[in-house]
Amino acid sequence: MSELKKTNDRKKETLLPVYAGLFAALIYVASAFINIRMPNGGCINLGDGFVLLAGLFLGPIYGTAAAAVGSLLCDLLAGYTMYAPATAVIKGAMVLLLLLSIKLLKTAGVKYRAVAVGISAVFCELFMIFGYLFYELVVLRLGAGALTGALGNIAQAAGGVVTVLAFSTTLIPAVSKSGLFSPYVERQRNKN
Repeated sequence: MSELKKTNDRKKETLLPVYAGLFAALIYVASAFINIRMPNGGCINLGDGFVLLAGLFLGPIYGTAAAAVGSLLCDLLAGYTMYAPATAVIKGAMVLLLLLSIKLLKTAGVKYRAVAVGISAVFCELFMIFGYLFYELVVLRLGAGALTGALGNIAQAAGGVVTVLAFSTTLIPAVSKSGLFSPYVERQRNKN
């Protein structure tokens, strides 16, 4: 491997924490400002799509950190502090589940990235819906109110799946060709 290639690879790895910070900010903005308020006090936002995109672009470590921090900040700054611990865990776990399920689907023979991302995104959003439902029922003890929150989470999940599919099918190939930054899914494809 040439010295120039090694230097470029080190530079890209050095920039990953910067990209994680940018994704955390993007997740916060997409969650806090691009949303529809629900009558039950919750909101439907595009943050979930960017949570999943963070995993596709940054990988398991930096993607999980960006998802957890960006979503946590949104809850804390919006006054939903009682949800903040669950949000950090659920959103971070969504990234890990996304990457694991994409890898399993590739192993199972799914050839098209968009199909693998779509199926994995649906799986992750189901995890989010049931994760919050569990938290609201068991930890917060909201009873029937938890079911109302689940309805909002279903709509948010649909928005997350559409967002990640729309952006991943256009952004990942474009960013990969630019050479400035290689998304995680492309780095994994090149290793295989």
